Amino acid sequence: MQRIALVFLIVAVAVLAAEAGMSRVRRFDGIAIGGKIHPHLLAWNGEDRRSERAYFADDSGKGAARFYARTNSALNWAGAAAAHGEGSGQAVGWFAYGETAGQATAWGANLIGVSYGGAAAIGAEVNGFNRSGKPATVAGVNIVNGGNAATYAGLLIDTSTDEPQGKPRFGIYLAGSGRGNPSAPASETGLLIDEIDSGEAIRIAADQRIALTRDGTSYLKFDSASHTIQLVKDGKVVASW
Repeated sequence: MQRIALVFLIVAVAVLAAEAGMSRVRRFDGIAIGGKIHPHLLAWNGEDRRSERAYFADDSGKGAARFYARTNSALNWAGAAAAHGEGSGQAVGWFAYGETAGQATAWGANLIGVSYGGAAAIGAEVNGFNRSGKPATVAGVNIVNGGNAATYAGLLIDTSTDEPQGKPRFGIYLAGSGRGNPSAPASETGLLIDEIDSGEAIRIAADQRIALTRDGTSYLKFDSASHTIQLVKDGKVVASW
């Protein structure tokens, strides 16, 4: 009887061990959890980093992990991340990275906000707060371009080719009292442009105007027909040269 019990015990341990090993690479809707797929990035220079942390890995083209949340009357979110740093340690709440070695576009992040009921939709809200009680370099968005060859634009605003009827009224809006905000969007300068390599700070197409009033009836423009610069006040040309 003792031998039979020992055999059953050995078999039970073997089954549990096998199940534990299988759970590391078990698939759920195309997602492999564990080390069956080798995470690889050119930025890692060929290093195998599977032992450093847990990965959700997938090669089906459906995505490694998806999160879903639903709400009717309260704020809800599908995922949240937070980081805390002290001393000289930098804190990054969320890090996203995308790379491609072919001709397809690499996206670091793709954020979408859609309104179906007529309420406001925000593709992404980025906040920067200074709660140190003293001056600090805080920026809501810091865009950095770099690489070993020239890049195209620091900020590029496009209109959807599939749904161009959603074109915005304003390409860039420094929102203040005109939008019902009690605070101005800036305390000193609305748009500050430092030195540019070419010396050209702003360029606009001919026959486009720079409005000088809120209603847009007074403006400055280059008129291509007369090849002159015109100053218009209340819809009438008051100066031309």
